[in-house]
Amino acid sequence: MNLRIFAFLLAGIGLLTGCQEDQSDKKEELLLGRWEIQQAYRNGKTTESLEELYFEFYQDGKMKTNLLGATETASYELEDGKLLQLDSQMDINYNIQELNDSLLVMTTQLRDYDFRFRLRRSIQEK
Repeated sequence: MNLRIFAFLLAGIGLLTGCQEDQSDKKEELLLGRWEIQQAYRNGKTTESLEELYFEFYQDGKMKTNLLGATETASYELEDGKLLQLDSQMDINYNIQELNDSLLVMTTQLRDYDFRFRLRRSIQEK
């Protein structure tokens, strides 16, 4: 009897782990592409200084953004609802608040300011 319970629990853990990996893969797939700013907030107030902001995410773990002024390429990782921007002039951790096929909402803190970015997926013309 104990062996059956153990096997059942082990199967349940395997299913949960598989679902988490599927969720992570789905988030990474949704993230790919170009995202352009719709609204930006600094310390809770709308800011116009980021009106050209964009992020581009590629399958190879690379990204481009102009968040810090000039366009730069960095590496990125997704980890537990966070987007980690690495190997750039400033490593930045973003909290992903919402992500679907057309909307990406992220928050972060830079230079003692709280930022919230509401981005829309850019539709590339063919």
